[in-house]
Amino acid sequence: MGWEVVRGNCAGRTFKFGKNGYKGCFELEMRMGISSAIFTLRNWTVNVHGNFVYGWVSSPKHRIDVSLSARGDAPARSLPHGLVGQSFSSTAPRHGKKDLYPVA
Repeated sequence: MGWEVVRGNCAGRTFKFGKNGYKGCFELEMRMGISSAIFTLRNWTVNVHGNFVYGWVSSPKHRIDVSLSARGDAPARSLPHGLVGQSFSSTAPRHGKKDLYPVA
């Protein structure tokens, strides 16, 4: 019962689950908490959760936060490419240019 917010297909069979749900599909594991979902495949983990837009002025009042993390040799398995791949190509911290926004 309740909201079934994770929906998918594994080996030709559809599935759906919500709060505290779990599904394994080959090497992919999916877990749902109350307002978050974690997807794990080999040495990669994607964490997705909803949050409020703090200091809201207009437009949507909620947002989706997505974080990626790598373990072991995941970043070194192939030549890094793209924004995500280059971010994980080294264990050294990345300090890129930061945008300055005017105070409202």
